[in-house]
Amino acid sequence: MRTKLSCLLLLLVLACNSTSRSDQQAVRDLLFRGDYVEALERAEAARKAGQPWAEGAIAKGHQGALLEEGRRLLLDGQLEKALEVFERADRALPGEPTTEMWLAKTKRELASHLLDVAATHVDRDNLDVAHATYVQALEYEPDNDFAMVGLARTQRSLDYRREQSAAYYRAGLRHARNFMLPEALRDFAVAVKYDPASAKAKERRDLVDQNLVEFHLSRAEGLIDQGLWSAAKLELRQATAKAPDDPEVRAEATRIENEVTAIRLVEDALIQVMRDKFTVAEDLLARAEELSEHQADSISRARAKIEEGRFNALYEEALELERDYRHEDALAAYERLLERAEFYRDAIARRNTLRDFLGQAAELYERAQSAEQGEALALYRQIDVLLPEYRDVAERTRALQSELAAEQP
Repeated sequence: MRTKLSCLLLLLVLACNSTSRSDQQAVRDLLFRGDYVEALERAEAARKAGQPWAEGAIAKGHQGALLEEGRRLLLDGQLEKALEVFERADRALPGEPTTEMWLAKTKRELASHLLDVAATHVDRDNLDVAHATYVQALEYEPDNDFAMVGLARTQRSLDYRREQSAAYYRAGLRHARNFMLPEALRDFAVAVKYDPASAKAKERRDLVDQNLVEFHLSRAEGLIDQGLWSAAKLELRQATAKAPDDPEVRAEATRIENEVTAIRLVEDALIQVMRDKFTVAEDLLARAEELSEHQADSISRARAKIEEGRFNALYEEALELERDYRHEDALAAYERLLERAEFYRDAIARRNTLRDFLGQAAELYERAQSAEQGEALALYRQIDVLLPEYRDVAERTRALQSELAAEQP
C-alpha cells in the first residue's frame, strides 16, 4: 500500500514538473515571437502559482515590451521619449546587451540632433543657448568631437562678449558721471547686447533711459531760450518717444510744435510780401499769432515788412504813373502814400515838384487860352517842357503851327 502511494506521489510531482516546463516553454515562445501581453499574463499566473522561473520571465516581458515601444518612438523621431523608455527597460532588466545597444544608439541620435540645434542657435547668434545645447549633447555622447569643438568655440565667443560687455559698461558709467546720457544709454545697451544676462547693465540702461526724458526736456528748454525752436522740437520728439503717455511731455511737445509752425507761417508770410500778396501774408501772420507765445517780435517785424511792401507798391505805382505822363494821377498816388508814410523816400520832393509843375502848367495853359497865336504857341511849348503830354497841349501846339504856316506868304 505504501509503495503504491509513493508511486502516485512521484507521478504527481513528475506531472507538475512537466506542466511547469511546458508553461515556461510557452512563455519563452511568446516572448520570442514578441507577444509580450500574453507572455506577461501567463508569467504572472505562473508567479502566483509559485513557479520560480516566473519572476525572470516577467522582467523579460516588461523589458521586451519597453524595447518595442522605444523602437517605435525612435522611428517616429521622438528621441527623448524613446530614451526614457529604453532607460525603463534597462531598469527592468539591468545589463541586458540589447537594451544597452538601443540606449547607446538613442543617445548618439540625440547628440547628433542637438548638434544641429546648436548650429542653428549659433547662426542666430544665440550663443548662450548654443553653449548649453553643446553641453547637453556631450552629456549624451561625452566623446563627440563635434560637440567638444562647438562647446570650445562658443565658450571663447561668450568670454569675448563678456569682456566687451564689461568694457562698454565701464564706458557707460563714465558717460553717466559726465551727464552724457545719450552716450551712456548707448554704451549700456551695447553691454546688454554683448551679455544679455548682465543684470547690472540692464539696470543701468533702464535707469538712464528713464532719466533721458528729463534730459531731453531740459535740453529743449535751453534751445528754446536760444530761439532754436526746430532743434528744441527734435529734443521733444525724443522725449515723446521715451514717454508717449506723459501729459507734461505731450503738452510741451504741442507747445513747441505750435511755435515751429508759427515760425514757418512767418517765413511764408515774408515770401508772400515779396510777391506783393499782402492780404495773404496778413492771414498767415494772424494764424501764427494764434499759435505762438514767443514769436511776437518776428510777427511784428513781418507786419512792418508788409507795411513797407505796401508803401513801396504805392511808390512804384506813383512812379509808373509819372513815367506815363499821367501827372494828376501820379500826384494823387503820392498823396495817398504820404498820408500813410509821411517821409517815405523822396515822395515829398516828387509830390512837391509835381504839384509845382502842375500849378505852373495850369497857369501857362490858362494864359495861352487868351494869348495871340505866336505867344500861345510859345506858352504851350513851355508847358511841354515842364510836363510832356499835359492835357491837350500837343494837339493845340500842332494846330497853331499849322495855322501859322498857312498865314505865311
